[in-house]
Amino acid sequence: MREVKSNIWKIYLLQFLQGFWFILPIFILYFKIFNNLSYTQISTLEAAYSIFFFIFTIPCGAFSDLLNKNFSIFFGTIMVAVSMMIIGIGNSYFIFLAGNFIWAIGDGFLYSARGALMYDSIKQVGKEHEYLKISGRSNIFSVFPLILSGFLGPIMFLNNPRLPWLLMAGLWALSIIVVFFLVEPDKDNLERSFKNYVNKIRDGLKFIIHEKHIIWITMFIIAMAIPISFFNEIVSQTYYLEIGFSVNNFSIIFPIIYGVASLTASQSYRLVKLLGEQGSFVFIFTIHSIGLVLMGLLRTPFILIVIIITYISRDFRWVYGDTYINKYADSKIRATILSIISMIISLFLSVFYILGGYLTDIFGIFRVLFMFGIFTAICSFILIFTKPSNNQI
Repeated sequence: MREVKSNIWKIYLLQFLQGFWFILPIFILYFKIFNNLSYTQISTLEAAYSIFFFIFTIPCGAFSDLLNKNFSIFFGTIMVAVSMMIIGIGNSYFIFLAGNFIWAIGDGFLYSARGALMYDSIKQVGKEHEYLKISGRSNIFSVFPLILSGFLGPIMFLNNPRLPWLLMAGLWALSIIVVFFLVEPDKDNLERSFKNYVNKIRDGLKFIIHEKHIIWITMFIIAMAIPISFFNEIVSQTYYLEIGFSVNNFSIIFPIIYGVASLTASQSYRLVKLLGEQGSFVFIFTIHSIGLVLMGLLRTPFILIVIIITYISRDFRWVYGDTYINKYADSKIRATILSIISMIISLFLSVFYILGGYLTDIFGIFRVLFMFGIFTAICSFILIFTKPSNNQI
C-alpha cells in the first residue's frame, strides 16, 4: 500500500515535467502565420485530432483497465513526444495531420489511464473522500511550468518558431523516467483475452447508458467544452492580436491567464464547500455564458479580465467534472468509462471545430464567439432543469 501511495507524488512530478506547454501561446500563430494555414485548415486539424481520438480512446481505455495502466501511460507519453517532434519539424498541412494522428493515439492511452491510476491509488490507500482535494493539488505542480512556459514560449517563437515544439518533445521524453517508477494499483485478476477486452468495452457502454448521472455530466461537459475549446484551440491567439495585443505581450498575457486559472483550480475543493454541488454547476454555467458573450461584443484589451475569469471557470469545470464522473463510475471499468465519455466529447468537438472555423472565415472571430455564448446560455438553462438529484460530492 505504501508503494501505491507513492503514485500520488510521482503523478505530481509527471504533471510538472509535462506541464511546460511552450506551444500554448503560439501554436495557432505557428499554423496560421508561420505556415500560412487558414482558420478552416486549422479547425480541420483540430477536428481530425478529435476524430482520431474518438476512434482510439475506447480501445485504449479498455486496454488500460484489462492489462496495465502504467504501460498505457508509458506508451502514450512516447507517442505524444514523437508527435510534437513531427509537428515541430513539419512544414505542410499533411505533416501536421500525421502529427495529430500520432498525438491522438498517445492521448487516447494517457487520458483515461492517468486519471484512473490516480483515483484507484487514492482509493486503495483509503483516501477516496479526499480525491477532489488531492486532484486539485496536482494543478499546483503544473502552475509553475505553465507560467514559465507561457512566458518563454512567445520569446522562443519570435527567435525560432520551431523551438517551443522541440523543447516540449524533449521534456515529455524525459518524463518517461518517472513513468517507469509508477506502481499499478490492485485490480481484479481477469484473464488477458480478447473476449474480456471486448467485455470491458461492452460493460462500459452499458454502464453509461443506464447511469443517468454519467449521461448528464457528459452532456454538461460537451456543452461547456465546445465554445471554450473552439476559442482556445482555433482563434485565441489571433483574437488577442485583434483586440490590441502583440506577440511580445503574449509573454505576459498567457502566464497570467493560465497561472491564475490553474492556481484557482487547485483550490476547487474550497469552492465546492462554499457553493455546494448545485451552486458549483450554476457558477460554471453563468461564467461560461456571460464570458463568451462579452468576448464577442467587446473589442478592448480590458476584456482580458473577463477571459481570465472564464478560464478560471473552465479549469474548475475540469477538476469538478472529473470528480463527479469518478464518483459514479464503476472502479472495475473506470478507465473504459472515462474513455467512452472522452470519445463522445471528441466526436462533438470535431464537428464544431470545422463549423466554427468555417464560420470564422466568413463572419469573423467576434460574431462567432457571440453565437457560441448564446449557444452556451441555452444549453445551461436546459442542463439546470434536467440535472438528476444526488448526494453531495
